[in-house]
Amino acid sequence: MVKRGGTIMTKKGVTRRQFLAGASAAAATAAAPPRSRSEALVPALLGGTPVRTRPFPAWPVWSEADERAVVPVLRSGVWSRSRVVTEAEKRFARLMGTEYCLLTTNGTSALVTALHALGVGAGDEVITTPYTFVATIHAILLNNALPVFADVDPDTWQIDARKVATKVTKRSRSSRMRARPTWQSGSTGR
Repeated sequence: MVKRGGTIMTKKGVTRRQFLAGASAAAATAAAPPRSRSEALVPALLGGTPVRTRPFPAWPVWSEADERAVVPVLRSGVWSRSRVVTEAEKRFARLMGTEYCLLTTNGTSALVTALHALGVGAGDEVITTPYTFVATIHAILLNNALPVFADVDPDTWQIDARKVATKVTKRSRSSRMRARPTWQSGSTGR
């Protein structure tokens, strides 16, 4: 890396921003369904082929128990650091066997907060899997760090530790996080 006029560039003269823009465009192109250029230029609204033939599944999913818990909070008008939030944090911390817990508005905010708390910042590299939701990458970028991709183990679909080992550099951030996977329903799948 070289610094030119306050901008960090690779030896070939590509800035981080140019790299990310190019990588994003390449990923979008690779993910696009194959079709002819002329067909691809016609939106479905104007007679082109629709990308989806079935509607998206309904989301979010909730139960009557969820409604009974949420409606009183909505009616209270206190939607932030209320007693309900504090009590939920304490209960979840006990459930996880840890002293502290901080509730966030969504998973993206949780990832951004966790990386920040770990001291991840400008110039750091964070090794992750490309087989993830886009928020994983956003959280890394929002902390001014760079995502480095290590592929998944085809048997487990989890990040492959052997491949992670090949991606470690002096700029990689080392951290230990206690994580427990959750699915959209909030269940751990067990």
